[in-house]
Amino acid sequence: MMNRIKLPGTGLLALFLFTAPAFAQAAWEYDAWDADTDGTLSVEEFSEGFLERVDFAGWDEDGDGVLSETEFGGGIYSRYDADSTDAIEEAEYGAFERDFGDGGFWHFHHPDVTAEADAEAEPAEDVIGFEAWDIDGDGIILSNEFQTGFQTWGTFGEFDTTADGGVTKEELSEGIFARYDDDDDGLIEEPELADIGDDMGDEGLWDV
Repeated sequence: MMNRIKLPGTGLLALFLFTAPAFAQAAWEYDAWDADTDGTLSVEEFSEGFLERVDFAGWDEDGDGVLSETEFGGGIYSRYDADSTDAIEEAEYGAFERDFGDGGFWHFHHPDVTAEADAEAEPAEDVIGFEAWDIDGDGIILSNEFQTGFQTWGTFGEFDTTADGGVTKEELSEGIFARYDDDDDGLIEEPELADIGDDMGDEGLWDV
């Protein structure tokens, strides 16, 4: 289960839908995703909205319709290298450490790292902190350093549900959906919607 700090879903949705409707449309078009207007997102609804927002073709560098492990890692890396300098720098540390730190978006699916932290009686973030990814110690994380660190997590294998060495559009969107569906009931609802609002909003993980 994903242990992320959440804002109350009702309050966040109220902010989106009522307090500042113009900003809500720019941040995240929730109504456009919730096709049946039932206040929840099914995997189909989420996938349609998510794939409109994420440039899968841009991640798929060889254009074969699936993501290799390197392409998958490169696509994730691009979400943190906000200024496209091929380096995660000081100004970008916050988002990176939030999502790869203890209880972060990517961390919770890596039991080996958590087990190692527990065994050493150290916080998980000490094991997977920024310095562990900065191989040459120069204060920035280059794309090759990120690939080295990210590939040790096994995240690609979690998304490659058919174990054929590639991640399709459907596997990508369904894997991301699963990370928001905390109670694993096949729907994203309050308060899970708050996490999506944060990540789809301004300067969020999936901001465009």
